[in-house]
Amino acid sequence: MLAIFEKELERDLESWMINFEEKLPTYSKILGLSDETVENAQAYTHEIRRAVQHSRQAKAAAAAALAAIPVSEAKYLPPLRGVIQKLKTSFAYTDIIGSDLRINGADVLMEMGYFKPLLAGELVAGNVILKFNKRGVDGVNIYTRLAGESKWKRLCYDTNSPYIDNRKRQGPGAYESIEYMCRGVINDDEIGQQSNVISIMINS
Repeated sequence: MLAIFEKELERDLESWMINFEEKLPTYSKILGLSDETVENAQAYTHEIRRAVQHSRQAKAAAAAALAAIPVSEAKYLPPLRGVIQKLKTSFAYTDIIGSDLRINGADVLMEMGYFKPLLAGELVAGNVILKFNKRGVDGVNIYTRLAGESKWKRLCYDTNSPYIDNRKRQGPGAYESIEYMCRGVINDDEIGQQSNVISIMINS
């Protein structure tokens, strides 16, 4: 919502600048403005518009870069973990070497705090279909709560997407907004950050 609001502000600002820049010369003589004053004002609006355009391009590039991270992780983390596990089996491997390489632990790449699973959902025939991307972990714990609640309740552990939430709802005709999120699991332990939160409106 905030991103949409920011885009609307940028469009409004750019539209205002263009209108002022184009129409100012029409009123310059009436208002007693010199050509230099008009040219300066147009230069100011032009620079502001250019800054808005550069900001828009930078945001688009940043969004594309962020979207590339999970794709790269899904492709390269599994073989990289294989290399790490292989070197740990060497007779020459020691905890000192592991500490220096920062690979001590069951699966250090997955234990890093930045790991975050992806979650999506949709309502189909009264059931909530939850699709998740494990991104290399064993499975995910899926949590749920009613919109407005602060505490999450564990719904299930699942290893294969999608998960179908077909629980009985409130009485017929009742509307409820249900939120979901999940966390990655390795060796029965949750790791990393929680996923994005999704909200599904259900008509019982």
